[in-house]
Amino acid sequence: MIYLKSFRKKIKMSIQVYLTELENLNIEIERITKRSYELKKRKKVVEEKIIDFLKQQETQGVKFNDKAILLQTKNGRQRKKKDDKLNDIQNVLMKHNVKINSSLINDIIESQKGNSVSNDSLKIINPKNNNF
Repeated sequence: MIYLKSFRKKIKMSIQVYLTELENLNIEIERITKRSYELKKRKKVVEEKIIDFLKQQETQGVKFNDKAILLQTKNGRQRKKKDDKLNDIQNVLMKHNVKINSSLINDIIESQKGNSVSNDSLKIINPKNNNF
């Protein structure tokens, strides 16, 4: 019996250590995420200033610290809202003379998503703010 009590105590201590570490990790991740956000904003401002400089000088690039900094134009795509996606699907189907119904559109939208996967996760509730 004494062995069982000490075993339970070790498990309890181990869980407490893990919970404390989890709490500390969440705080650190939040701090790093905030800092990363600030750095990305600053990076964007600095890049815009360099681009403005290169455009004013009417040059394609500069050399700096044995590196070449080149001005490029890239094409990208913006994300569409769900309503815009629905309208686009309807327009494409109408263009190809396909009979449109809501279940067909929903099937197309579902086919664009990945497969659903179940993952275990922890939800941390602060008892001061929420009721158990």
